[in-house]
Amino acid sequence: MTNGNDQQPVMTLLQLCMEVRTVVERAAVSAWVSAEIAQVGIWHGHYYIDLVQKNDTSHAPVAKLKCVIWASQAAHIIPFFVSQTGVNLSAGMKILAFVHITMHEVSGLSGNILALDPSFTIGELEANRRAIVNRLQQDGVVDMNRSLTLPTVLKRIAVVSSAEAAGYGDFCHSLQSVEEICYDVVLYPATMQGLQAEKSIIVALDHIALAAERFDVVVIIRGGGSRTDLVCFDSYELASNVAQFPLPIIAGIGHERDKSVVDLVANMSLKTPTAVADYINNHNLDFVARMQDARRRLLSVVSMRISSHRMKIDMLSSQAIGVLNGKLRSSKLQVVNLENRLFTAARASLNRQVSKVDYLSARLQSLDPRQILRRGFTITTNADGKTITSAKGVVSGENVTTHFADGKIESVVK
Repeated sequence: MTNGNDQQPVMTLLQLCMEVRTVVERAAVSAWVSAEIAQVGIWHGHYYIDLVQKNDTSHAPVAKLKCVIWASQAAHIIPFFVSQTGVNLSAGMKILAFVHITMHEVSGLSGNILALDPSFTIGELEANRRAIVNRLQQDGVVDMNRSLTLPTVLKRIAVVSSAEAAGYGDFCHSLQSVEEICYDVVLYPATMQGLQAEKSIIVALDHIALAAERFDVVVIIRGGGSRTDLVCFDSYELASNVAQFPLPIIAGIGHERDKSVVDLVANMSLKTPTAVADYINNHNLDFVARMQDARRRLLSVVSMRISSHRMKIDMLSSQAIGVLNGKLRSSKLQVVNLENRLFTAARASLNRQVSKVDYLSARLQSLDPRQILRRGFTITTNADGKTITSAKGVVSGENVTTHFADGKIESVVK
């Protein structure tokens, strides 16, 4: 076909794509390519991966390429990669892949990944972890939680975990196996893997911080899983929260290989939830054993002191009885002398009181009206029997009585 204007040949899109395919196939372009995974999807065992290269400053994409690992090749490439790195392919990961460029009339230009170099990704993961740890060190927080002293007894425990996780059940079961200690365990549910895990765990820690006075320790636990499931524990934000948390944090997040950044900044890190529970039980039982030993030693010391004091008391008692017997004999004479003195004093006091009574009796008799009448005096009373002491108090015609020592006379006043 030719163009009517300039007689240039015109190709269909199919023809053009087929010609490009021919050129690409002849060129046989294959190379080890370092790039970042922008997106990954799996369908029928095939891995569809978008590779991207970003500007070092702006982080804007400067190159993109759609790639695929066919199922027949993925069956060998992926398991080996995971066994070496501990992680699966995921967005944001940097990889070194051997890519063969292909061209298809429908899907266009793409890369066929034939191999992956695990050592490159391991180095990138480690470099990323080191960068996060360095940043935490620069912030001055990397050792903060590790410097907290665990309480003598760990009874009040805040747990960050998925409520349905087998690891949480194992943790609680292990704690309950120790009958000597009654634990107060409060679960703060969180998503422990996936894109939402980091934010979910931080929210749970925030809630615990608001009730920090209720707890002795915080435990972050989950069951086992691949390194990919635990990527959130290598994040700066989560590690920073753990490092600066006001209570000691014990991590038991199921790493069987390298420790995560959270493991490095937590107060203590153990491999499994059961291991965390065993540590807490042993920590508390050690305290119980020390208290029992102290009790035995205290009882022994007290018993010895009681025996010693009892002997001293017996000795002093014997001495006191001897002294008391001697003093009792002397005291009898003192009592007799005291009784004599008291009797003499009482008799003298009684005589004085009798003399006083005799004197008052004589005075009283001298004031008796009958004694006055016997001396020649009289007493005049009115009709009411009241003594008349003045002539002014008598009226004419009033009846009066004059009393003598030997009788009385009735008369009327004129």
